[in-house]
Amino acid sequence: QDHCNPLKVWHDLGEPSSLSPKQKELILRTAVPYTKTEHVEKEGNIRIKIKTASNGVTKWDIYPAEIRSDRGYDYERVIRGEKVSESEV
Repeated sequence: QDHCNPLKVWHDLGEPSSLSPKQKELILRTAVPYTKTEHVEKEGNIRIKIKTASNGVTKWDIYPAEIRSDRGYDYERVIRGEKVSESEV
């Protein structure tokens, strides 16, 4: 779930219906190992701890991302592997 997962990156960006050039670039970069995203739900100041591998280099960016899911899509439900019944369609 942490690496090479464009669906997770899209979710962490707030599930935008159209991508900005920077968002598209980030999603495309997830094909490369060790690109990681995280969605943090908190107002105000946040504290970030970043682990870097021995002799590693880390670059990070912070973006505001409000989750605005499509009415018929639930990222958390997909990750749990739940099936949609015909009565829900």
